[in-house]
Amino acid sequence: MKIEFSVRSERDKKIVSPHTHTCHEIVFYSQGCMGTTEIDGVDFDFSAGCIAVNPAGVLHSENHSGRGKVFFFGYMGDLDVEAGVYPDMWNVQQLFKDILHETRNQEYGYLDIAECKIKEIITYIKRKNAVVPHGAKDLIFCKKYIDENYMHGISLSALARISGYSTDYFRHLFTDKFNISPQQYIVEKRLFHARMLLAETNLKCTDIAGMSGFSDSGQMTKMFSAHFGITPLKYRKNIN
Repeated sequence: MKIEFSVRSERDKKIVSPHTHTCHEIVFYSQGCMGTTEIDGVDFDFSAGCIAVNPAGVLHSENHSGRGKVFFFGYMGDLDVEAGVYPDMWNVQQLFKDILHETRNQEYGYLDIAECKIKEIITYIKRKNAVVPHGAKDLIFCKKYIDENYMHGISLSALARISGYSTDYFRHLFTDKFNISPQQYIVEKRLFHARMLLAETNLKCTDIAGMSGFSDSGQMTKMFSAHFGITPLKYRKNIN
C-alpha cells in the first residue's frame, strides 16, 4: 500500500465538481457536514459521521448543504470495499486525524503507521457491512423502483432503508438475486435509455443526458464509451 496524499480541509465550496483520482480516496464527514455525493453515476446522501469510498478512476462529485470539516486521504493498493457511502462511522474519526498527523510530521516509520490505520478503517467498514437489520422487504420492489426512477437521482442508502438492510448487505443481496449490482443496474438502465434516444430522436446529447439521469453530457459520454466501446455521437452517426 502506498499513500498518495492525506489532507484535512473545510469545504469552502458548496459544490465539488465531478472529478477522478489516480488513487483510492476515503472521505470522512465530520460534525456539521450534510449533502449528497454522486459516485460512478449513483447518488448517495451523506451526513456527519459518514464515510465515502471513491475507488481510483471513478468519477465522483459532492454537493454540500451543511458546513463542517472533511477529512480525506488517498492511497494506492487493494480496495476491499465497494464504492459508496457508509453511515455512522464515528469510531474512525480519530484514525483519520492520526493519518493526517503521521503524514504531515513524517517521523520515522510514519508510512507503516499510516498503512496500519488505513487497514483498520477498512476493517471497520467491513464490520459495519456485516450488520444485517431484521424485517427485510422484497428486493423486487427496489428493482421496480429503479426501473421507474433511474432517470432521476437514486440514493442506495434510501433503497437499503426501504428494504430493511444495511447499505452494503443490500448491494450484496441485490447482486446475488439479479446477477448485477444495484449501481451497475442503475447505470445500465440510463445507458440503454440514452442509446434508444440517440437512435430514435434528434435530441442533443446534453438533453439526452439529462433525460437519462446523467449529471451532464460529459459523464454520459464517458460511461457510454466505456460500456459500448463507441462515443454517443459516433453511435448516432453509425445508426444514421
